Amino acid sequence: TKKRMQYQLKRIQDGSFARNWLLENQAGCPHFLAKRRIEAGSQLEEVGKDLRSKMSWGNKVEEL
Repeated sequence: TKKRMQYQLKRIQDGSFARNWLLENQAGCPHFLAKRRIEAGSQLEEVGKDLRSKMSWGNKVEEL
C-alpha cells in the first residue's frame, strides 16, 4: 500500500495525474464509465444498495 501511495503522489507531483484526468474527461470518460459499469454489478455494490435501503436516513429528502 505504501508503495502504491508513493507512486500516486509522484504522479500528482509531476502533473501526469492531472494531465490524464483532463484527457479522460475530454474523451468523454470512457475508462471511468467502463469501470463504473463493471463495479455496478459487484457483490459489494449489491450488498451496499440493500443496506442503504434499510437505513432510515437514506430515504429522507432534506429541505433547503
